[in-house]
Amino acid sequence: MSDTPVLATCLSRLAWSPEQLAREINHSRGPGTISEKAPYNWLRGSCPRRDLPHVVAELLSERLGEHIAVEAIWPQHFSAMSGLTKPTAPRRMPWHPVPPTAEQPLVTAALDWLVADNDAIPSRARGGDLPRLP
Repeated sequence: MSDTPVLATCLSRLAWSPEQLAREINHSRGPGTISEKAPYNWLRGSCPRRDLPHVVAELLSERLGEHIAVEAIWPQHFSAMSGLTKPTAPRRMPWHPVPPTAEQPLVTAALDWLVADNDAIPSRARGGDLPRLP
C-alpha cells in the first residue's frame, strides 16, 4: 500500500495544485469559502471543518469520474462504520441570522451576531466593568 495520502494522489491525477483545489471549492461554494492555502494543511493530515470534507470528496469524485470516499481521504477522522460520513442537517441556532446582502458583507453580519444584545453573556451576568486603560 502506498504511503502517499489519497488527497495528494487525487490532486496529482488531476494535475491540480492545492491552490487549484481551493479555487474549485470557492467556485462551487462561493468566494472566500476557504483560503487558497488551506489544502496544504489537509495534505499534512488536518481535516477541514463543517461539511468541507464531503465537499472535497464530492468534487474529487466528480472530476475524477470515480467515487472518492471521505473515509479514504481522512481515515483518521472518518470511519466507514462510524455513521458520521454523511453531513448532518444544519443545527438551528438560537439567533436567527439574516442572509447578508451585497450592501451587508458577511463580516458585518458576523460582527452583528457577536455583539448582539439578545441574552446576557454568562461572564457579564455579574461583576463590574473593568477600567479602561489609557
